[in-house]
Amino acid sequence: MLGVRFRLAGALGLALAAVLPAAGAESQAGDGGVALGDVDAGAGEIAPVSETRDGGGIDGGVEPPRVDAGAADGGGSAVTLPGSADAGPPPGSYNFTETFERFPPGLPPEGFLFRRTGKGGPARWTVREADRAPSPTHVLAQVDADRAEPRFPLALFDNFSVRDVRVSTRCRVLGGRGERSCGVVAREKSEKAYYLARVSVRDANLCLQVVDEGADKQPRRRDLACAPVPVPAGRWVSLALGVRRHRLEVFFGGKWVFGLDDRTYPDAARVGLWTGNDSVAEFDDARADNL
Repeated sequence: MLGVRFRLAGALGLALAAVLPAAGAESQAGDGGVALGDVDAGAGEIAPVSETRDGGGIDGGVEPPRVDAGAADGGGSAVTLPGSADAGPPPGSYNFTETFERFPPGLPPEGFLFRRTGKGGPARWTVREADRAPSPTHVLAQVDADRAEPRFPLALFDNFSVRDVRVSTRCRVLGGRGERSCGVVAREKSEKAYYLARVSVRDANLCLQVVDEGADKQPRRRDLACAPVPVPAGRWVSLALGVRRHRLEVFFGGKWVFGLDDRTYPDAARVGLWTGNDSVAEFDDARADNL
């Protein structure tokens, strides 16, 4: 069992699931197992939870309720429980996975909107072949190692906007001199406004962050919660961020890590992929699921 320490400074709820596979264990997809240490919460009043998380919430062994992705925030979403008489996909629901196999190497994939948070030149996103890709053989790579800071390239699923969603991917960091990081974003209102879950090779951790604009009009990242996880350079890891109403939950290696409440971005917006500063990284199995 794993001891858990929390740091508090505000009004968010945070909880850590403490039973996870030992570090070094591998899944069929090649993800490393997770051995977590302390979780640092940027803010929160602790809500007690059991030490294992086998279902319910945003992910787990129990299928979550279906929620209309386009419902307005103020009145709540219309929820249809699985198995009920009127169960079925509500308007605006979807379940989408992109493996990049349908795109030729050497070009950016269609159906994505490419943006950049912060300074520097445009990012370079391209489809390419990769050895031992989770879904052989094509991946999406961000290959521009521009060292301007802050600089966060974004590859967003285009043509739809969603509020309640679970966005996930497999990614690996191949280069860079900074934090060497890759991640997923949700509720991206603009290049300076979104939720981010990212892993870092340099920091060997997983963080849930809010990206917003500081007093100097420059983008900034604020930690909501962080936990130590193994992130070897060049190794594929799986990462997911689930958002439903004001609840955010983060997963690593297929396991729930932490969850909290935040109201910074309550409305529907884009989801997608992210790299940090000069990181060169590859992505595969980019997925978005309506919640």
